[in-house]
Amino acid sequence: MVLLVGKVSMRMLALHLEKVYGFTLVELLVVLTILGLLVGLTLPNLQRLYLGIAHRGEIELFIVEINDLGLSAHYAGTGFKLTADAGKLTRSDGIGIKHPVDWQVEVPEPIVFHDSGGCYGGDLLVREKDEILLTLRLDAPHCRVNHD
Repeated sequence: MVLLVGKVSMRMLALHLEKVYGFTLVELLVVLTILGLLVGLTLPNLQRLYLGIAHRGEIELFIVEINDLGLSAHYAGTGFKLTADAGKLTRSDGIGIKHPVDWQVEVPEPIVFHDSGGCYGGDLLVREKDEILLTLRLDAPHCRVNHD
């Protein structure tokens, strides 16, 4: 091993240190290509995940609306009947119940809510694109949803 002393060895050391820092263009392109592939593979899954969460949120909001019907009748001091007309959920007192436009709701028999907030119970069937999305059972006397 030869040890050089003087100006020549210091210049060589400085040039060597300058070359160590940084990346080559090829290395940067490889990293960018890998990142592009990862984003391309994960983005569709993230979109599906977001849509699934949004759909589940719509279902939960609908169940909350149904669960609040007895309380609404009690606070208003008037009873009403819950029916489905042309796939839309309607109340006999004219107050609407929100649900997504593409849902079709069926109520086999009208569900009667009393001014006390109670009801005799009943069933709701929710379809989306001709597939059963929810089957809801309102249990008497409190008319809370038990869904399966």
